[in-house]
Amino acid sequence: MSAPLIAAIPASKVAELTGSSLRQLRYLAAQDVCGPSVRESTGAGSESLYAPKDLVALLATARVRAIFGPEVRVERLRRITAALASRDAQRGQLLVCDQEASWITTADRLGVALHRSVAAVVIDLDALDDEVAARLDRVGLAA
Repeated sequence: MSAPLIAAIPASKVAELTGSSLRQLRYLAAQDVCGPSVRESTGAGSESLYAPKDLVALLATARVRAIFGPEVRVERLRRITAALASRDAQRGQLLVCDQEASWITTADRLGVALHRSVAAVVIDLDALDDEVAARLDRVGLAA
C-alpha cells in the first residue's frame, strides 16, 4: 500500500507526525537532507508544505539516526534521501551502511554490503509507506 494521495501537509503537522521539531525540519531542509517538496515557507505567517513522500524520507532518516546515533553525518542522511528520490516505483528494502544507501535486490547484495560494514540498518519502505498512511489517517489527512 502506498501513502495516500493528498495535496499537502503543513510543517506543523509534519512535526507532530514525525516527532521532530519545526527547528529540526528547517535544519534538515537547509542541509538538503529532506525539505518540503510542495512549498517552502515564504516568510512570516507562511508554512512549508510537505508531501507524503517527504514523511517517508523524514521517518527513514529518523530510523537511521536512532540506530547510528544523533551525531550521524548529514552526508549519510543525504545518501538515504537521494536513494529514496530515485525510488520511483521501486518497492522493497533500503540498506543503509557506513558507506552507502542502496536498494536490496538480492540476498547476495545484502551479504556483501553487510560484510563490508561496521553497522547497517535495513529500512522496509513498503512498511514505512503503510506507517505514513496510518499516521495521516489518524490525524484525518488521508484521502
